Amino acid sequence: MGGTDVTAVTAERRTGLGLSHLVRTTGGEDGDDTVMGRLQARARRLGRAQPGTAAVLDVFPALRARAREPVSSLAEGDARLLGLAEALIVRPRLLLIDGLSPGLDDASVDVLAAAVRLLLADGTALLLAEPRVHVALAVCGRAHVLRHGRTVAELSASTPDRVRELLHRGGLLR
Repeated sequence: MGGTDVTAVTAERRTGLGLSHLVRTTGGEDGDDTVMGRLQARARRLGRAQPGTAAVLDVFPALRARAREPVSSLAEGDARLLGLAEALIVRPRLLLIDGLSPGLDDASVDVLAAAVRLLLADGTALLLAEPRVHVALAVCGRAHVLRHGRTVAELSASTPDRVRELLHRGGLLR
């Protein structure tokens, strides 16, 4: 990325390169780290102002309600919210998301999609693997539908009729 071999980059340098990640939904090295503590630590490492952490929590009210809870206690959906909250703080150049919508209700998906669109407008590139095509198209300007590792449809129109037509042509709908 930017001429840097990221395969050999240490965890400390990843943030400086503008790389971000979605958090795991299980414990691991998080230990007793709270949601608020995680976001504040991320902002501190980047030299960002603490009010930024509060602003990110304003975007995700579900996280604000769990701010003092351990990261390891988060359900899958809330962990996705936290991961994207971290990405808003980091403002990465490239964001990889493996599933934006699983484990979330429609309202939370809408909030996440809006946050991702903000990152995209700020210059972040996105690679999104998303099982719900309409969610992917609500976020991205272009989508490729893969089947067995090959593109079977390229989608750029977000109309449901066009999506159905392309997926049917690609053999993904009957």
